[in-house]
Amino acid sequence: SLRMLNALRAEGSQAETAIEHYRYILSHAEEDRDLALMVPTYLRLSELLEKAGKATEALDLVEQCLREYGEKKKGPDAPTEAQRAAMNTRKNLLAVKVKG
Repeated sequence: SLRMLNALRAEGSQAETAIEHYRYILSHAEEDRDLALMVPTYLRLSELLEKAGKATEALDLVEQCLREYGEKKKGPDAPTEAQRAAMNTRKNLLAVKVKG
């Protein structure tokens, strides 16, 4: 997706622009090629939100991803084992950070 490429390019110097692109991807994915980007989008967006000082929002996003995709085993949007592990690790790290 062009939005994903724009988001990736913007991550380093324009984090807010990247965040907007990732949010757009999450809210507008409909085709199989877009659905395959959902879990990576959740992960990248949660990382950017955390870096922007929005750990609670990042944690909410990871929890949403786990609810929607965590148990999914088949389909273009099913997470790989590595993605599933990354989501759970991020959830645990963010939970600790949010509790402070």
